[in-house]
Formats: sequence, C-alpha cells, structure tokens
Amino acid sequence: MRGCLQAVSAERYGPCMEWCAIARGELAASVLGAPEAPPVLLIAGGGGAMWSWARLLPEVWPASLGPVARLSSTASLSTEFRVAVYDQAGVGLSAGVLPATTADEAASDALAVGRQLLGGRFAVAGMSLGGATATRVALVEPAIVSGLVLVSTYASVSTLVPGQPSTADEDFAPDLDGVEDDEASIRRSLQPWFRKEFPAVVDAVVAASRVTPLHRDLERRSIEFFFSHDGHDLAGLATPTAVVCGELDTVFPIGNSELIAQQLNASHFTRVPNAGHAVHLEAPDTIRQAIRALHSL
Repeated sequence: MRGCLQAVSAERYGPCMEWCAIARGELAASVLGAPEAPPVLLIAGGGGAMWSWARLLPEVWPASLGPVARLSSTASLSTEFRVAVYDQAGVGLSAGVLPATTADEAASDALAVGRQLLGGRFAVAGMSLGGATATRVALVEPAIVSGLVLVSTYASVSTLVPGQPSTADEDFAPDLDGVEDDEASIRRSLQPWFRKEFPAVVDAVVAASRVTPLHRDLERRSIEFFFSHDGHDLAGLATPTAVVCGELDTVFPIGNSELIAQQLNASHFTRVPNAGHAVHLEAPDTIRQAIRALHSL
C-alpha cells in the first residue's frame, strides 16, 4: 500500500513530497520554499487535502487535474516562506490513516508534521476546523509557535456564535429527500461573484473533491473533533495572532472571529468584504498578507 501511495504521490506532487510519522501511521505532506525562509505550517479545514491551498500554493495542485486552479493574482507563498502542508489523517494520500477525533489529537498530528519538515519553531495558519487545530497547537506548545493565523474558525463550542443561513443564493436547492449533494454544497459555499468570475477554478475544486479519497469514518470523527474544541483559555495565550474572516461566512459567522480577536488581543483582525467561509479560495492574498504581517512584528 505504501509503495502504491508513493508512486501516486510522485506523479501528483513530484519531489516536494514527504511522509511524516504520527502515532497512527504516516501522513502525506509537502514542503516548499527556500530552507532559510521563514517557516509556516498550513492546516486545511476539516477533511482538507493539500490541494485546498492551491490558490496560495499552486505547487500542491495535482497535475493529473490540469492547471486550472493555478490561477492566482500573485506568486506562490513558497517564494516568500518555507511552507509545509499535508493531507490530514483520513484524507487524500493519508486516507488510510484513522482521522483525528479530538482537537488535541489533530494538534499532535500537525506538530509532528511541523517538527519533521520545518524544525523547532514555525508559524501556523489554519482555517475552519484547521483553525481549531492551529489554536490547540499554540496552546499545547506555545514556545514552538512563532505566530498564529486563524481563518474562518471558532473560539470554542461553548462560546459558539450562531448565524443565519444565507438565503441570497437559491440556485442549489436540496433534492427531493432534502439532501444537498456534495457538488452543490461546494458551489454554494462560494459567493456568486466568485463563481461568476472564476468558474474554471470552481469546477476544478469540484473535480478535485470528487477524486480525493476519504476515510469511511471521517465525517463522524470530524463531528467529534468539532465538539472537542472547548474548555480552554485563550486569554492567556501570548502568541502573536492574526484573525481573518469573511463577512458573509455562514459556517462560522464572523462573530466567532471577533470573539477570538477580543480574547487573544489579536495583533491583526481582518474582515474580508464579500467573502464567505472559503477565504482561502476567494481572498487568498488576505491570508498571505496576514502571514506577512506576523513576520514583520
């Protein structure tokens, strides 16, 4: 199995591929950029594969899916930083590894990747559930985390700020059983203006999601992970932090990011106009700027 995955990874990602050992197996990962550049670990959202960062890091887009998602207004993040990214346990080339069931377990996975690929100290940027993972990394090992970028995420379950579902886009109605298919869900998560301006990127993301292997227990364990991110004190965390959220986010509405910024006395807080939950796709340069800002402190 490992040999098979190595062949697939070489075809998809080339020489930047690595395999990082964790307690439950090995995670597929990539490290890009000059060794002397400032190190950054990227953590995708729940069920996220490396390719989800392709608008910031086009090198991780699977070549077999074509060059469409390489469309970006600026150069790769790897031209400025030493960047590590990975397929999370239960996803993509790591689909055979049992998914994390708690935020602490996911943080342990992320720390293993960061230490193996970036060394003893690095910045961490995470989005959605990956933001919960990034937060736990900083809480568990504050000496290792030089800076924190939290994108489209939440502070904890007990302080969750709810929001109203968007009714502005009714093109993707549930089927007769009231269930929305995966493609409709992905397209709905992106704002209408983005779908209109970047239709090829949207189609590419849908295509990539279709061929990304997932562990059969990923959804159930991800729900457990979500509820486990609770019972911690952000106020005592001194790590320099940037918080980014789209104003139209309906997954973790912007009130959640505002709460994080208040509790952490964040170094930078960015509200992204006309962006929803998928800021890494709709406004990737905002995340780039947040990472830059932390390194300028």
